[in-house]
Amino acid sequence: MEEQKQSQTGPDNPTTEVQAVADFDYVTVVGCSVPQILDSWSARDIASNVWNGQAGDKVWFINHGIRQLQQYPTGTPDYSIQRVFLIFTEQYPRKLLDEVKSIVEGMYGASYRELTSISGLVDFVQMRLKKQRRIKQMDFYAHGVVHSVEFGYETGNKTQTELRFGLAQARMMNELAFDDEARIFSYACRTGLGFDIGDRLDPGEDPKYSESLAQVLADAADIRVNAFPRRTSYENTFGTSTDRKAALETQRKMEQNKREQEQYLRRLDDYRHRLKAADNARTTSAPDEPPPEPPVKPYSDEDEKLARQMELREIYKQELGVPLDKHGAVRPVSSGKTPEGLPMGLMSFSPTELE
Repeated sequence: MEEQKQSQTGPDNPTTEVQAVADFDYVTVVGCSVPQILDSWSARDIASNVWNGQAGDKVWFINHGIRQLQQYPTGTPDYSIQRVFLIFTEQYPRKLLDEVKSIVEGMYGASYRELTSISGLVDFVQMRLKKQRRIKQMDFYAHGVVHSVEFGYETGNKTQTELRFGLAQARMMNELAFDDEARIFSYACRTGLGFDIGDRLDPGEDPKYSESLAQVLADAADIRVNAFPRRTSYENTFGTSTDRKAALETQRKMEQNKREQEQYLRRLDDYRHRLKAADNARTTSAPDEPPPEPPVKPYSDEDEKLARQMELREIYKQELGVPLDKHGAVRPVSSGKTPEGLPMGLMSFSPTELE
């Protein structure tokens, strides 16, 4: 992105000074999540959310935020590229937050910052201008209802409005804080939907995408925004059912391989001792058998990675009470089953003047 300002050196001789902005931020924003959170209290939405696995897990959003950090370019020592992890702290215990901070900073070299209200997020964006930085990408992981991303839905101590990124906040996003080619991705439910249509789009009904939070945000920030018109599903955060079954099987194979490896090392040690004994006796004959063959791993590196992640999540569950994953979510966020009749996956919303 380039900023331009014009100054006069003479009445007929204008010059243009061009300042190149090379310092970029890649920003993950993580909301609060409490068990059994629902994005609506209507009976139909409650039933739909429970059916679609939308009840929520204490660290779903955190694990996806950690996963997202790995999708960004690596930060540079001079901070010309910086990865940032913003987290709304409501309902997250201090012990968990401290561990997340250690992971974000220690494993990924990213900047970790805690937020207590939505004004903190707005201020962060505005401060990019003062710091002469620009946002290259921003990702939201939170609950959502039509026209708002809920970074603290029904958490109790805070009123919902203090943790809500709605239409008013979207219109406050200064376009100069974003690079010309920046993108915003919202993984909250129905950010791309213009009004609450319930569980299905009726024939001939207009979903009013042009009135969605995604479109308002695209117009305010003057960049493309990608968002889901449907509810979003975090149910594969720890992998699909197939992934989880495979990880359990790999854990069994890893234990077996460990035993075989120990047996191999004992055989190898015995073989070397006999070689040494023969050499010391100055005999010309070595042990009359080939050296033992090492065992072959009956699983791939990817299988082992999934199994290790499962083991580490269990350790964190014992220590922190939640299955934190320092390697991040196993699978990305996907579309839920409702509202029916809407496109699956992320939709792209361009600034109105660019359409």
